[in-house]
Amino acid sequence: LDPVRDSPEDVLLVGTGLTAVDLALTLDRPGRTVHALSRSGLLPQPHALGPAGVMPAPDGLDDTSLGRLRRAVYRQVSRSVRTHGDWRPGLDSLRPHTARLWRSLTPEEREEFLAREGALWNTHRHRMAPATAEHVSRARTARRLHVHTGTVVRVTEAEQGSLAVELSGGATLPVGWVVDCTGPGRRLDAPLWQDLFASGTAVPGPLAMGAATRDGQLLDADGRARLPLFTLGAPRRGELWETTAIPEIRVQAAELAHRLLPLSERRRGSRRPVDGHGLPLSTHAEAAASYRSGLDRVLKVRSGAEDAFARAVALDPGFALGHAALALLGHECAAAVDVPRALADAQRSARERADERERSFVDVVTRRVTGDDGDEALVRHLREHRGDALALAAAVPTIAFSGVSDLQDDDALRLLDLTSPAYDGHWFHTSLLAFLRQEQGRLHEAGELAHRALAAEPASGHAVHALAHVHYESGAHEAGRDWLDGWVSGRGRGAVHRAHFSWHIALHELALDDPAAVRKRWFAQLAPGRVVSGVRALVDSGSLLWRARVSDSWQGDFPVAGVLEAVERDVLERPQTAFTALHAAVALTAAGDLAALRRLRD
Repeated sequence: LDPVRDSPEDVLLVGTGLTAVDLALTLDRPGRTVHALSRSGLLPQPHALGPAGVMPAPDGLDDTSLGRLRRAVYRQVSRSVRTHGDWRPGLDSLRPHTARLWRSLTPEEREEFLAREGALWNTHRHRMAPATAEHVSRARTARRLHVHTGTVVRVTEAEQGSLAVELSGGATLPVGWVVDCTGPGRRLDAPLWQDLFASGTAVPGPLAMGAATRDGQLLDADGRARLPLFTLGAPRRGELWETTAIPEIRVQAAELAHRLLPLSERRRGSRRPVDGHGLPLSTHAEAAASYRSGLDRVLKVRSGAEDAFARAVALDPGFALGHAALALLGHECAAAVDVPRALADAQRSARERADERERSFVDVVTRRVTGDDGDEALVRHLREHRGDALALAAAVPTIAFSGVSDLQDDDALRLLDLTSPAYDGHWFHTSLLAFLRQEQGRLHEAGELAHRALAAEPASGHAVHALAHVHYESGAHEAGRDWLDGWVSGRGRGAVHRAHFSWHIALHELALDDPAAVRKRWFAQLAPGRVVSGVRALVDSGSLLWRARVSDSWQGDFPVAGVLEAVERDVLERPQTAFTALHAAVALTAAGDLAALRRLRD
């Protein structure tokens, strides 16, 4: 680009996406006109100036046609505008489901979507930063940037080496340079890809977009993944559609690394794949990769763990740990899992194919589900298998699991001391220690540990939870509110218990005597049914209402009925843990439901 940048001549950018925007700003200078051309003539929309609200995905996304899906998306966007005054949360709520929805469409529906909504989707989904949008607006106002709708019809060389570019609308642009900003097209035309296609080792993907793949592995002309050849990013557009942004590519790269590492270890003589902490897994490489992804999400307190574990057992129905992990999430985290079936599959698989650690973990989960000395079994398991991160996460009560019910702070610290050599300062272990230190009142030490863990893994929900307590208990309400608000709208967007982090922000706002902010946050991020459901509505939404009421920070109608409607009656009156029972008592007291309180007591 140096010759283009140094040249005084006008420039035509073919494309109006983010690449064209970046180049337009790079080449912007007084006396030069930059033209940008695309079939739609649409520029990317800007990101919001401040953190946008959060919305759950709309109903009706399963087994749907393009027409019904189109209506569901437009309704979601309209609902987002009504709720948040912004369309972005509605569109962002679709992001975790885009690949699945794309796969559910027929080839004809995909083609129709690309023709009718492709450009509109791209300009709203792939947005530019607010500062960039402001710069673009200034350049257009000053007429240094012109955006055209159409295509290039003809290019001829004019005087002194300049170019005359004729557009489909009839206009002719005199420019010195034409820069292709269209990004990867449907077809892969690099020599390597052409050789792979010519040999039948690879074939074009659906709608001739990229290459045909299955979970990133190239499919041959017979539709089989015979060779260990993988790709990621834009070549997977036919399979995934949304596969060019860094968050998606980062996930693909991590999953690919998990798949390739066991392959290389097997070639060096390794008998079995391992989990993220080096413990052997009684399964094959693909299922192990999905299990590692699920475990990583559990340890970070991020969403998607249930889907990853489900994928692991789908790849290997005899994988005992995968079934046991699903049963644990269903029992303790209210995940949508058939717990009895998952438990039965785990027990059967453990009998058929599992090592001693895996059988022990299946026994632990069985005892916790059935109420047969599950806490004691979990502690015994950790004494024998100190590097079992999923077991440690289940034992230490912070935010993800209820923990061992009678595990006092000193006991929990002894458990962390016992397991510490197996982790060697790993961010997960450090995050748990940070939380326990703040429970002891050692706030400065807890803050340092949390920051150390976050430096290694910025998405660690346990460390963020510890730091949220440190800020609150030390009275750093403004700093705590601002830091946590920034994390929730950034790294924390995929957190499982995002509502709980929003609850922590609201506590800071209560302490700062800002009832308007508390009320706004409750309706935007904690309102039952629309935003939060199940136990989280009880624990976060209900307890925030109660705190706001007893501090005279809530004016008008007190919407506790919505909290109770979002929770199943058995959870309210026959809760599984004392933690849930306490919050049920608070909500029922707020509602004045004495009969239900008596049933809860009994």
